[in-house]
Amino acid sequence: MIPAWTRPTARPPRFSPPTTAPSPYTQSQNFSASQTRRYFIVVKLNGSTLATSGQTFNFQVGDISVAAPASKSGVPSGTMNGLTILSPAFTFTDNTSATQGTAYPSSGGYVMQDFTVAYPAGPDNALASITLTAQGSGNDSTAYASVALYFDTDSSGSYTGGDAQVATTAAFSADNGTATLTLTGSNSFTAGGPSRRYFVVVAFNTTPTATQTFQTRITAVSGSYTTTTGTNVPSPTGGFTAGYQIGQLSFTFADASPAAQANAYLGGSDFLLQSFTVNYAAGPNNTLGTITLTAAGSGNDLNDYASVRLYRDANSNTTYDVGVDALVDTVASFNADNGTLNFTLSGAEAQFTAAQTKRFYVVAAFNMNGANNTTFQSQVTAASAMGLGANAQGLPAPAAGPAPGLLLLANNLVFTLNGPGAATTVYNNAQGPNNEGLVLLDVTVNTISAAWTLNSITFRASGTGDDATAYSNIALYEDSNASGAYDGPSGGDALAVASAGTSFNANDGTYTATLSNGAFAASTTRRFFLVVRFGGTAVTGQTFNARVDSVTATPPSGGQTTGVPSSYTTSFIIDTPALTVAGAPGAPGAAVVEGGAAFAHSLGLLRLSATNNNVTVTGLTLTPGGTGDFATDLAAANGLELYLDNGNGTFDGAPTDSLLFSGPGVSSANVCNFTSSVTVNNGQSRDIWVRLNVLGTAGGSVPETFTAMIANTTDVAVVGSPAVLMGTPSPTTNSLSVVIFAVTGVTPVTGPQSGGTALTITGSGFLAPLTVTIGGVLCTGTPTISAGNTQITGLMTPAGAGNNLPIVVTSGSLTPKAAPVQFSYFGGSFIGGGAGGGGGGGGSGCNAKADGSPWAALLALLALSAAAFALARLRRA
Repeated sequence: MIPAWTRPTARPPRFSPPTTAPSPYTQSQNFSASQTRRYFIVVKLNGSTLATSGQTFNFQVGDISVAAPASKSGVPSGTMNGLTILSPAFTFTDNTSATQGTAYPSSGGYVMQDFTVAYPAGPDNALASITLTAQGSGNDSTAYASVALYFDTDSSGSYTGGDAQVATTAAFSADNGTATLTLTGSNSFTAGGPSRRYFVVVAFNTTPTATQTFQTRITAVSGSYTTTTGTNVPSPTGGFTAGYQIGQLSFTFADASPAAQANAYLGGSDFLLQSFTVNYAAGPNNTLGTITLTAAGSGNDLNDYASVRLYRDANSNTTYDVGVDALVDTVASFNADNGTLNFTLSGAEAQFTAAQTKRFYVVAAFNMNGANNTTFQSQVTAASAMGLGANAQGLPAPAAGPAPGLLLLANNLVFTLNGPGAATTVYNNAQGPNNEGLVLLDVTVNTISAAWTLNSITFRASGTGDDATAYSNIALYEDSNASGAYDGPSGGDALAVASAGTSFNANDGTYTATLSNGAFAASTTRRFFLVVRFGGTAVTGQTFNARVDSVTATPPSGGQTTGVPSSYTTSFIIDTPALTVAGAPGAPGAAVVEGGAAFAHSLGLLRLSATNNNVTVTGLTLTPGGTGDFATDLAAANGLELYLDNGNGTFDGAPTDSLLFSGPGVSSANVCNFTSSVTVNNGQSRDIWVRLNVLGTAGGSVPETFTAMIANTTDVAVVGSPAVLMGTPSPTTNSLSVVIFAVTGVTPVTGPQSGGTALTITGSGFLAPLTVTIGGVLCTGTPTISAGNTQITGLMTPAGAGNNLPIVVTSGSLTPKAAPVQFSYFGGSFIGGGAGGGGGGGGSGCNAKADGSPWAALLALLALSAAAFALARLRRA
């Protein structure tokens, strides 16, 4: 028997490198003759005293003990190569584009680095942190809103919204400094396992400026295993990523005005002065606050405009559509002849998104001040209040000079269509009262500043009925008795043509009325009625309408007709139920109300008229208009209310008037479902009040405006299927303007009693007509209100006397307000001899008011100076 040697009964002892101390094994092993056994030395490195990379651990059998009489040989053995300590390493592969990208302030989602991480060998490990180093001309410590690391969760190979964020930090430690991203979540790796793809995604704040560059590279990495290193780090190995250059945000203006000059008319409105587009090509959401126009032309841009308005092309048809396109801002006129004006964009109108183009229309209305054959032009010359450092390109627009604009014609002949605006139900053989006919069309014709000869008026028919066969008689009558209504020949209205006709010349054809008296003197107004009688051939449901289609006339110099062709009337419907919706007589007019406190206001009065049957209405949809916001400027619970009038034409409120709807306003279509339906009896009308409950936060120095309208016949909810027709006047309310009126300062607050001191008054909500009084006396001069309605100049103090006199400003129709300061006059009534009492002028050569005023103090100082000068001369003598 070969003597046994011993080995341990438990696991081998742990090694604490470096050491050369022997480790004995004491367990006995029995061998039989010619037996061979193999043994393994197995070690496990501990975690308290870590081995370091590059260390080696080798072994040898130093000795064995055997029982006699056995002998031993081969000990000590040679050194056996054991272990070499290696550091686990993550291998980085950079996938970032070599092309520099473009980024913008206040935006994010930019992939600064795209890289893959593999783990070829080592114990189970996790990616713990990645350190980035920055480079570029931008300031890396202040420019970033965030620097984040995302894992390619969906394995798409590109950064998507579904990728998981695993680390984030606010910014780099310094310009061209470092940022360490500490990973959270599952970022585990096993040796030889699948690689993982990551994206460094950055967002910029508002501070970067155009042309600045930003780059990064990975310069350090750590894992959950302490000695983990990175292969191919720094990454990219050749330098920094291409990164991003900050792009210049721009609003680009381009003129889109008609190539030819158009005609406008004295006292008219909705004339297109200029059209232009604004393109915001790229970048984060941004705002444009102000657009400046400069006027040109021979007309007076200060005195001849009634208003200049900016509209946005709401339906994107590249044509200005009255009542459809969105009103952006309104100003009264340019600040001077050939001066400037500023349009202010607010709310949604100021917002632009990347690649968005908005088309705008500058629309003019003229008062009665202009002269014939004068021109009015404009050019976009500046833009301001642009967000995120954006600039304006393409200005001025047009680049070559003002747009062609408008030619104002004062010697015009004006046609005004009066209706009918609501369909009347008639039988197909209706002859009208006294068999004198029914009014198919009612029109007023007037001259302004020159005489005309109007030879004929041609009318065109429309509707579903056959206009060539439905009538038995057609003629034009004049409102000879000036009653404003057709009274027939028996009531005093005379035939305006030599003889009546029978019908239109075709279905949807024309009828020409040659006037017996076509002479129109200057400033003349005449009213005409196109009257028909039905011949019995029309069928149920057919409609009959008409318009002024054309005229023949002899104009004065520069004279033009306006209002021709007119819109079509809403006249007759044959024996079928119909509901006409229109503006009601006595509807509230335009109003200006001072903001700052909540108030209720009757915005409009709508009329529902039924013909041929009773019609039941269950709700209305109102489309808001103006610069105010129905959603934010009106009360949350009852910002918009509808009441059924009790028939007296006056808003009395509940319960006298019946509340039909109450709810918050919305910025788009306001769907107002009635709490109880409204039945409009055949041949009768019901009126509905539109009420607003306005918050105290509404209004501005430039008034916020509010209107509402029924935009389409489908916006009237009815029971059954009666025809719904749009009447005249259209179902649109007048405007409510809410203004914040305040007087905050006046300079100067002293002046001579002779008056003439120029004043500057500051505040908000200054509107024309505007007056200022001092001590109740009207200031002289012509007030000039600044853009934004925040300053008044052009006024001078009246002659007067006294101290601490109130300064009172009256702005438009608003309640006058006193300034927070008072005005004091200085100086006496006379300077010179002969004004005092006490016999022959009092012996004084200078009378000044002894009231402690600055003028009196100045006179005293002058007297002392004169005495001192005389004394000095005596001394020199």
